[in-house]
Amino acid sequence: MKQTRPAEPWLDLLTDTDRDFIAAVRGELIPDPGLLTMRSLRALSDLDRERYAMRRTKWHRHFPIIRLSSREQIYEQFEVDRREDEWSRGDYAEGHPVSVLDGPPGVGKSTLLRAEIASSLALAARTRWLDEDEKVAQPSTSYRHVPTYQPVIRFRHTSANTVPTIVAGLLGKLGRPIGPRPHESLALALKECRTSLIVFDEVQRVNFDRKTGQHVHGLLRELSEGHSRLILAGNDARWMLERPKMFGATFGTDASADRWIVLRVNPLGYDDEGQQVEWRQFLAAIERRVRLCDLPEQGWLSEGLADYLYALSEGRFNTLLGVLKRSFVRAIADGSEHVDRALLERARIEWTREQNRLSRTAELDDD
Repeated sequence: MKQTRPAEPWLDLLTDTDRDFIAAVRGELIPDPGLLTMRSLRALSDLDRERYAMRRTKWHRHFPIIRLSSREQIYEQFEVDRREDEWSRGDYAEGHPVSVLDGPPGVGKSTLLRAEIASSLALAARTRWLDEDEKVAQPSTSYRHVPTYQPVIRFRHTSANTVPTIVAGLLGKLGRPIGPRPHESLALALKECRTSLIVFDEVQRVNFDRKTGQHVHGLLRELSEGHSRLILAGNDARWMLERPKMFGATFGTDASADRWIVLRVNPLGYDDEGQQVEWRQFLAAIERRVRLCDLPEQGWLSEGLADYLYALSEGRFNTLLGVLKRSFVRAIADGSEHVDRALLERARIEWTREQNRLSRTAELDDD
């Protein structure tokens, strides 16, 4: 789906897929289905009611990125790295930043990645657009006719990858064959596609052991020194730098530890007033996007259910959003058109959170 944004003509330099990704992160990809009263909902035909249910389900599945003050330091670090790297590209600056996004499962690392990928795509396109505007009288220096313009690659690890599989995977993302000299093929592809950011997600699945680990560290250093900014994200990914030194891996680990910046992501807190305010503000932002036809007064989610939802999710994004999205679908399907604690208690959550769920939420009733 091509997104037309007259105010941002540089986005036309991106692929349809990248433009759609930016729109999804901004909450602009899915049209707002609108909010009907219960009376108007009942007046719809069966088919129109089903279509309205489908549109609302899609809408609820695509929440925009909600920026949180407790993670402002991470956003600022990404922004500084992004601007410094993109605006100095081509001036023979040595090396590119490497960030490690570290934290336990379900705390919003992927959300932070999606926000940074969208921002990096937009900035890269704008920088190229401004650069080409300055070079309009010199068409021979224009990058407009590169084979594929792909400023950001997201490589999601699904197995214990090693250097050959990582190189092959990156070339595949760029639509290039491996060739007889894979590293040279990758270097050329990254240059031609003007790839300024490579995101390695689920990096805990990469094989960093022994000699293989040394080679992986070497590849990451090669990429960051010669081609692109890197973000490595994974569950408790800091172990790549902290694990006991194994034979053959010491040099690579030490060299990376001297270069990489570790950014820690924790579950949202709820111990003090500031944390509670942030949690309620987060829920209020979600509440404003809910399209159910029989909702109570404002604050039904951000005030009325704030304590319960924190006890249920323990401040983890994945649990919170998963429960809410499933509850919205159930409220639409059963015709109740509202969400309360009774409905939320019917929603299943991840096994780790499910353990002791009743004891955590029961404490609220004892207060």
